[in-house]
Amino acid sequence: MIKNIKIALIDTFGVLIAYVVMGIAFGILAYSNSFSFIEVLFSAVFVFSGSLQFLLLNLLANNAGIFEILLACILINTRHFFYVLGTLNYFKTMGFIKFYAIFALTDESFAILGSKQYSKQIALLILFFNHLYWISGCVLGYLLASVLKSDYSALSFSLNALFIVLAYELYIKNKEKLVFLIAIVISFLGLIFIDKDLMILSCIFSALIILLIGKKLCLIR
Repeated sequence: MIKNIKIALIDTFGVLIAYVVMGIAFGILAYSNSFSFIEVLFSAVFVFSGSLQFLLLNLLANNAGIFEILLACILINTRHFFYVLGTLNYFKTMGFIKFYAIFALTDESFAILGSKQYSKQIALLILFFNHLYWISGCVLGYLLASVLKSDYSALSFSLNALFIVLAYELYIKNKEKLVFLIAIVISFLGLIFIDKDLMILSCIFSALIILLIGKKLCLIR
């Protein structure tokens, strides 16, 4: 068991650094947006999705509706369905604990598990440690913000920066540049003509309709 823990800790060290740093940023932003410690802890434990948690801060701070939040959850985390398909060999014989393992499967954990073949015990430890790193970072960030009592308003831009980086990575990886152009045009039109309370839903539905039509007409691969 000690050997398995050592392997899991070594192979997740890079994730430890990334998750703690990002978790601290999330905790600080949550505190600056008047979220409670319990809300931050519960989101880290039960949501455990970096990009979604950052987005939830913005949605909840702007009194977004439950349908808008659910739609955001589905769209952001749909890719995890395919992650599970790619790692079924780990989950098949885990018993009840497989439900936690599927829940805890993030982008980084999927990358680690796909890099080499682990035993089921080590795979579960990797998932658990990565989850623990994220919880620790979020809690630490909140506690630091509550103790230091500084002005963190400038950090609110970090959410925009995060999604700009994610969008750029998708732009680099996706050969279909027309999709990226459509997203930019819809975003600007939404910013100009649509009320901010309806902007996210309107842009999402508009993009889906345009992409479906484009697929149908073979304009988008």
